[in-house]
Amino acid sequence: MSNIINRKDFDIIKSFNSYEEYIINCSSVDYIDPITNLKELMRRAGYKQKDLICIFKTASIASEVLSCKRALTVEHIRGLSKLFNVSADLFI
Repeated sequence: MSNIINRKDFDIIKSFNSYEEYIINCSSVDYIDPITNLKELMRRAGYKQKDLICIFKTASIASEVLSCKRALTVEHIRGLSKLFNVSADLFI
């Protein structure tokens, strides 16, 4: 499965008020992996990797998660959900 959102899906995303609303309501997307969701939420919020150290505790863990070398933990998911004010389901 590709981590890249294609142009058609990107145009659909823009029509919704939020990325979470798009994921919940758009039937053309069966599943988007948690890291793709995280990267899109970061892009929309203007966050960089360093801005997530408050969740991941170290820059190296943040880097490993964003490069799919380390899985999100329950603690990470709770923190990201709170930080971005979205459902934890986006990170599962």
